[in-house]
Amino acid sequence: MDPRHTSHDHWLTAIINQVRTATRCDLGQYDPDLLRRRLAERIAEINRFGLRDYLDCLIENPEECQHLIKLMAVEVSAFFRNPIVFELIDQQVLPEIIDRKRRLGKKEVRVWSAGCCSGEEAYSIAMLIHDQVQGRTRGCACHIFATDIQPDTLEFARKGIYPGERLDTVKLGMFHRYFTEREGRYQVCDTIRGMVLFSHHDLTTPGNATPADSIFGTFDLILCRNVLIYFSPASQEMILRKFHDSLDEGGFLVLGEAEHIHQELESLFFPLDRHNRIYRKLQTHAPQP
Repeated sequence: MDPRHTSHDHWLTAIINQVRTATRCDLGQYDPDLLRRRLAERIAEINRFGLRDYLDCLIENPEECQHLIKLMAVEVSAFFRNPIVFELIDQQVLPEIIDRKRRLGKKEVRVWSAGCCSGEEAYSIAMLIHDQVQGRTRGCACHIFATDIQPDTLEFARKGIYPGERLDTVKLGMFHRYFTEREGRYQVCDTIRGMVLFSHHDLTTPGNATPADSIFGTFDLILCRNVLIYFSPASQEMILRKFHDSLDEGGFLVLGEAEHIHQELESLFFPLDRHNRIYRKLQTHAPQP
């Protein structure tokens, strides 16, 4: 074995351990090639001399750990991003969820936006559900749990104030109903912001299936779009199994356009719309004794 490769792995592991200690985020769950690329980019950007020197930087400057995490989780977000997907959710998924709740006499819809970034996805779903509930089942409560690993991103999301370019795909009627101008920027109205609870949650934490703030209840809908692509195949499988366990019977899962359900997990999810990555939970039954 090339000793240079062994040394490289040693310092890479040390960096992963340092970030985990400082932030509780396990970069070892990310795709290893992506991690190496991001590290190389960052090392060149700040003029460090390889992985060992960068480890010293992380130890000397704990804030650099958070910067590295941000580089791993590229933030690309907008309201109603990929409008066709949201149209399908609005026309097919949400009516079925709400009608099922009504038939069962339940008055609560629960949604999880996993890897919510700066909050646009969670607020977009809240607007759709608010419109659906107003028109179909008054008195039905909605709780949206939006999670991410970035504290500053979550704080930005809680304020709900965005530049105009993030609202390009918001329909005019929704824009007038749910946004207020604030000095050239636009804030989500109190009603919609009140439907969403933002909190820290690391999808890769073993045994930690759902956000702590959700009181470990099941969900009718989970959205995790363009998040899994940053993780290793083993971590993706672990997260998808967590999602299956976290979904209510017949609940829905929406992934990103570059993601899919692994073949070995096809017994857990039915592809409602494979092209748009909308899946439905299938029940697994233990064998009878």
